[in-house]
Amino acid sequence: MAQSSGLSRNSIISELYQNGRINYLISIKAPKGLADDFKQELFLIISEMPDVRLFQLYRENTLILWICRIILNMSSKKGRFTYKYRDIDLSEYVREQQRSACKTVDQSVISRCNDLLKAKENGSPDERHEALLFYVYSEFKSVDAAARYFNVPKYHAERVIKKIKNELRSFIRNSH
Repeated sequence: MAQSSGLSRNSIISELYQNGRINYLISIKAPKGLADDFKQELFLIISEMPDVRLFQLYRENTLILWICRIILNMSSKKGRFTYKYRDIDLSEYVREQQRSACKTVDQSVISRCNDLLKAKENGSPDERHEALLFYVYSEFKSVDAAARYFNVPKYHAERVIKKIKNELRSFIRNSH
């Protein structure tokens, strides 16, 4: 698709792919070891952009600024890239509980907490529901998001998550 200025969509994207400012910002903002994945996600967003918008931003010399804003949004804690590539780590929650109890982190406690949740996952339907709700809460770090994910009332999600947290908290405190 040629534009009146003789530039095509592919030539603009190729130019952006090799742009030093964009590559530098990616190297700063991308998580360690994921710079290539970050760059690919960014250019996926750019390639999904409508032609009209791409050419308009290019003609107005604001395309680089728009891309910089996308990079900053992607690298934020709530960004698209962070959610896609983040590992669910229950050990962070366990460490937080142990810090509040002023105890050192013991790997066996983390594995026993995981075992406790696995036992719930393999238990009755209610226990499975509790474990799955807590896993989603651990992933999204939000009761609202967990409630929306399962389409349950927020008060129910709060009650279940609070129950699991209390069980894990007492298990952690009693483990030493």
